[in-house]
Amino acid sequence: VCFASAARVRLDDGTDVVASRLAIKVGAWMTEASFDRECDCQAAAAAWGVAPKVRHAVWGSAGKLSAFAMDRCTGPSFQGWLMWVSKDLLRRPGARGRPGAWVVDPQTRKLPLVRAWTLEADKVRRQLAAAAIRHGDVHDANIMFDVPGEAEAIYADGGGDPKVLKRRLMRVIARGPANGARLVIVDFGQAQKLGAVGKLCLSICGDDKRFVDPSDCDAASDATELDARPEDIDTDAYIGASAP
Repeated sequence: VCFASAARVRLDDGTDVVASRLAIKVGAWMTEASFDRECDCQAAAAAWGVAPKVRHAVWGSAGKLSAFAMDRCTGPSFQGWLMWVSKDLLRRPGARGRPGAWVVDPQTRKLPLVRAWTLEADKVRRQLAAAAIRHGDVHDANIMFDVPGEAEAIYADGGGDPKVLKRRLMRVIARGPANGARLVIVDFGQAQKLGAVGKLCLSICGDDKRFVDPSDCDAASDATELDARPEDIDTDAYIGASAP
């Protein structure tokens, strides 16, 4: 749950933030221990800079609604961004491939920009392992972009024209890692903190990783259908060059 309000909220640490900069996860956890574990794992990951910071948590009761607040990410998810890039790639003159044949066209992974961000996503996963946290559900839809410099435009007054905002995000992401955008991991519902032996096993075997179920992409389809204006198409400013 996110808000468009400009009202200020007092956090547990005494700082004030604008309500639109927070995201609220609401759910019905079956036990207080599972709720605390998710909050604790995300907070620990945030301390390593690889997850949104947890700001406040409220446990309701077993099977009833509980919630915790965290720093909001601008998005898109890594999966959503790949879908955007794939669509733009197939719009380029001479592009091979049929739009709609793939959720993410295989050619997309060959783009230097995509390779750079894929390495960055792998780095974030390794940092999570170094923090001795097993996420348990690592996939590209649970890795999110955060573009702090565009947060005010994204969150203000409901976000404005989605096509314009999408392109603003893509321009910053197209600069590559450590140039105004970062990746974080979300959804720690299956996460666990590990001891020394578990950490060693995690470093050797890696975390549970799966492909995104194509049916899960339906929720992002509205965003990915926000097609470019004609003047936005076939430009390196959004998806990078085809060759290094």
